Amino acid sequence: MIYVFFQVCLTSFLRNARFASERGAILRVAGVIAEYNPFHSGHALHLTSTRAAGCTHIAVVMSGNYTQRGEPAVIGKASRCAAAMSAGADLVLELPLAWATSSAEGFARGGVSLLAALGCVSVLSFGSESGSVDEIRAWAKRLDALEGGEVLKRHLKDGVSFPTARQAAAEELFEGTLPPRGPNDLLAAEYLRAAAALGVE
Repeated sequence: MIYVFFQVCLTSFLRNARFASERGAILRVAGVIAEYNPFHSGHALHLTSTRAAGCTHIAVVMSGNYTQRGEPAVIGKASRCAAAMSAGADLVLELPLAWATSSAEGFARGGVSLLAALGCVSVLSFGSESGSVDEIRAWAKRLDALEGGEVLKRHLKDGVSFPTARQAAAEELFEGTLPPRGPNDLLAAEYLRAAAALGVE
C-alpha cells in the first residue's frame, strides 16, 4: 500500500516537473537531505527560504524510522513526512536504512545519490553553522586530502573512532583552518564531496 502511494507521488512529482519544463516554465528543483527528528521551526524556515530563493519544487530525502546515530526516530516517519509536506516540500523520499544509519559520508552519499537519480534536481539546499559555502567547499577539499592519508591512519591506530581520528588528523595537518566541527557544517561538506564523487554539479 505504501509502495503504491509512493509510486503515485513520485510519478506525479516527475510528471508535473516535466510538464512545467515542456511548457517553457523555468524549473528549479531543490534537493534537501534531512532527518527532521523532530521537524521544527528551523526546518520550516529552511524550506520557506529555499522556496523564496527561487526554487519551484522541493524534493526531500529523509531518514525513516532510524536516525544517523542508529537510534529510533523521536517521531515516526509518516508524521515527519507530513510536517515537511505541509511546510513546503513537494516530495519526500525515504533514505534507505543502510544510508540513514551510516556515517556523515554515507548519509550524504545516499541522499545525494537519490536526488541525482530523480534527474531534475538542480540545487542542493542545506543549513550550516558557518553560513559560508566557500568555507564549506574548502573544508570538503581538506576532507578529501585526509582520506587514506598516513596521518589519519596513524590516529586510527590509536583506537579512537573515525570522526575523532579525522578531526585529530585535520588539526595536525591544517592547524588554524580546521574542518567543520558543527554537525550541519560537516554534513554540508560531505554533501559537496558526494556530489563531486557522483559527478553532480
